[in-house]
Amino acid sequence: MFRAVVSYISTYRNSFIYAGFCFAASIILIFLARTTQVFAQWYATNIFPIFQNTIGRLFSPIPFSVFEILILIILILLLYMIIKIIIHRKSNLISKYFRQSICFICSLLLIFTLTASINYSRDSFANEAGLYVPNRTSEDLIKLSHMFIEDISNLLDQINVNENNLFSLDKSNVHKNAIAAMKSLGERYPQLKGYYPNPKPIIFSNAMSYLGITGIYSPFTIEANYNKDVADYLIPFTICHELSHFKGFMIEDEANFIAYLACINSDSIDFKYSGKLNALVYTLRALNQHANMTDYMAVYDLIPEQVKAEIMFNNLYWYARKTPISTVAKVANDQYLQANAQADGVSSYGRIVDLLLAEYADKINNEVLL
Repeated sequence: MFRAVVSYISTYRNSFIYAGFCFAASIILIFLARTTQVFAQWYATNIFPIFQNTIGRLFSPIPFSVFEILILIILILLLYMIIKIIIHRKSNLISKYFRQSICFICSLLLIFTLTASINYSRDSFANEAGLYVPNRTSEDLIKLSHMFIEDISNLLDQINVNENNLFSLDKSNVHKNAIAAMKSLGERYPQLKGYYPNPKPIIFSNAMSYLGITGIYSPFTIEANYNKDVADYLIPFTICHELSHFKGFMIEDEANFIAYLACINSDSIDFKYSGKLNALVYTLRALNQHANMTDYMAVYDLIPEQVKAEIMFNNLYWYARKTPISTVAKVANDQYLQANAQADGVSSYGRIVDLLLAEYADKINNEVLL
């Protein structure tokens, strides 16, 4: 089939017919999804699982990220095309590569539409889970912070630490534990039931850090990829976040919330710690925006020194890798999210706090601040 497609688009006319079909199909499907949520929800529950259970299963056993290898191949081919154009300087060669590039880009757009873009318009996880999202108040955020600080403090004696007294993740079982955590959560939420692929650590994780990325779901290979170079406490949470995308929940705050639920309900202490600490960090950011400095510092002072060191290590890690490239990558991600129905862009990651407030509404309402 692949050969037949390549043969068909080899002519000038057919290449643009093919590209036009892919582009038009993508636009129509995206329009239907954005304007008719019933269609998006039907697609997410009936059609998208086909890709999970075919492409997802196909690449899962491979121990490395196929997505990463494909990116490297594309970069090499792009360099080859540029060098060949410079050497030969033939207009027909430029025309050929241009047509091939247009066909390739339009193919990627259609694949992305089928395996990711439509899912951005499905019913929200909050609605499917029956959660009522309340308005944020400083008092509620303080109570939520207290709860996470207490939970984390109770876990400190149970986690492993390295020579710097920072959390040390048992990476030998992290993939198995992540899949088990997500499958366990599927017993509570049927929309998360079913097959999960093996998560893939990125080989060039350090380079990934310079782009400011901790994880990436590949809609082209249906893989959950993660950055293995970041602070250990980020890894379990990130893997579960990307596996949430694999299940069709593309909205970032929802993927964060699902990751949190998977982590805290895991049998692994490492995952519980990762879930609670990531939730605390997001809550502290929200508190910093809503509360006065006195209230914020009063909460911050309650955090154990070991946990403060953990947060500081992570902040310094990203600060050391902040470059013009990471800034451009952040802007690109912001624009990408806005183009996919997330109006607040990268800020959408932080909306996990609203879902956490909804999850713990009863507990927060019954807690009295001292």
